Amino acid sequence: METILDAFLRNAAAAPGRLAFVHGETQITFGALDQQTRLLMGDELLDLWRLTDATVFLITHSLDEAALLSDRIGVMSARPGVFIDLVDTAWPRERDSRIVSDPAFGRVTGRLWEMLRGQSLKALAGG
Repeated sequence: METILDAFLRNAAAAPGRLAFVHGETQITFGALDQQTRLLMGDELLDLWRLTDATVFLITHSLDEAALLSDRIGVMSARPGVFIDLVDTAWPRERDSRIVSDPAFGRVTGRLWEMLRGQSLKALAGG
């Protein structure tokens, strides 16, 4: 039976830029996926992370993706980009996308948005 990751890798081969292996590093772009598939791909990434015990450094503009996939989230300002906060999610290592229904998930994404809303308005205003 083909897993979601198998399907993603097969499709990535047909669409360069979605997945790239560079010097032992993996870059995966979830941007072209619908929200449901993004959540399921997040589950796959969490499984890979647990299996490999690798260090994962994720750069994303998605608050949900950051909250789901991260133990710690470094929040950056608008230009010039500097770190303005470090948010510990306190999620268990054995988690999956079902965590999005936990009220604590909403608190994490809410905290991120409180910080980033002003930064986003500043960037839109050109400053």
